[in-house]
Amino acid sequence: MFVSARASRQIVLHEWVAEHGTVPASLMVGPLPVTPLSRVVIVDAGNHYETSRFSWLSPHGLSGAERWPKRTDRAVQIAREVPAIRALLSWSRFPYFDLEREGSADRVTFTDLRFGRLVGETTLIVPH
Repeated sequence: MFVSARASRQIVLHEWVAEHGTVPASLMVGPLPVTPLSRVVIVDAGNHYETSRFSWLSPHGLSGAERWPKRTDRAVQIAREVPAIRALLSWSRFPYFDLEREGSADRVTFTDLRFGRLVGETTLIVPH
């Protein structure tokens, strides 16, 4: 598993640099439950994250890319200053904020893309 993890990370990094011409800000190639030949990939591409899957069975390695924008909205900036969110940000490697407009307020939901809803989310309501 160690060799597979290390090799898959190198392949993903090589494919990323070949396609984008630059090394990502951060990269994770992590295990998936019950699927030893596949791995989850999270790339910090600067202004967004990309998630995908790596498989030893696929000729191209990566598949199913999704983009997750890094939000800089006023409500997200306010949420980042809340002590509970600041504490979570201290250990989060891939912090993601989702923003939903709800009348006179914004619903800001924080999660770490490594875990998503599996570990939990923190939601705040920020008035306009």
